[in-house]
Parts: sequence; structure tokens; C-alpha cells
Amino acid sequence: MPKQDCPCPSGKPYDACCGPFLEGRALPKTPGELMRSRYTAFCKKAPDYLVATLAPEKRATNADESACLQDLSHTMDTTRWLGLRVIREPAPASDTGIVEFAAFFERDKGLGQLHEQSFFIRENGRWFYRDGDILPPVPLAKNQACVCGSGLKFKRCHGKT
Repeated sequence: MPKQDCPCPSGKPYDACCGPFLEGRALPKTPGELMRSRYTAFCKKAPDYLVATLAPEKRATNADESACLQDLSHTMDTTRWLGLRVIREPAPASDTGIVEFAAFFERDKGLGQLHEQSFFIRENGRWFYRDGDILPPVPLAKNQACVCGSGLKFKRCHGKT
């Protein structure tokens, strides 16, 4: 059986990329690794990982973790993630980091995009997602490669109007 590529844009096999993070065998060493593993968790429908990698103070403010898991599961069941583009990933400060990305998805209403500047914190040597600012959509050119990685131009794949 061929090794499955990781959903994040690394091009590595899942087992050599985000798999160890989602399975609890390793911890992300950078905010970028955590962000890509969280994207992979959406693709692989792993809501527990998303909650576990949320900053402890953010989890503490969520009085009903089961409702949070239910909301995440609903999002995962109604969304098909197509691709991820890391736009900016500066070197982290000692215990804080930022990653800007655009994640592309498909729902009943067609193609969607989440463009976010995410903020991360490190506590006791472990990185967590704190929160993020939603940014305007990244413009997509009709002649660029499609966001889904099909190898087709955007206009011939998900950019059809």
C-alpha cells in the first residue's frame, strides 16, 4: 500500500509529518508545525486534537467542551478541505509565534477560504493555538495552479464559474 501524503503542504508522507502529532507520539516544535497539524486535524476529522492544542486559558473559558467537540465535528462533516497555503511564518519569539495562512475548502455553497493570521503561545515547552485574526480572502488568479493540488489551472478546476 502506498504511503499517503500528509494533507498539509509538506509533500511528506502523513506518518513522517503530522501523523505523529495527531497520534500523540510527538509534539510540534514550531508554531508552523502546529498550524499545519491543526489543518491536518480538520482534514482527518480529529476534533480532540484541535481541543488539545488550543491554549489552556481558551479551553478553560469553554464551559461545555462537548458542545465545542460537537461543533467541530459538524464543521468537519460539512466541509471538504482542499488545500493550505502558508503565506508568512516568521521565526517565533521565545514563547510566542505567528503564522499567516489561507486554507481552501468546499461546502454546499462552493469554494471557500479561511485567511487567518494565527497567534500561538508556548507553555512548558509545548506550542498551543491561542487565537487568530480573520483577514480578507487571498486573490486567486484563473491561470494559477488550483488550490486543491490537482495539477490543473484554477480556472479549469475549482475556479469554474
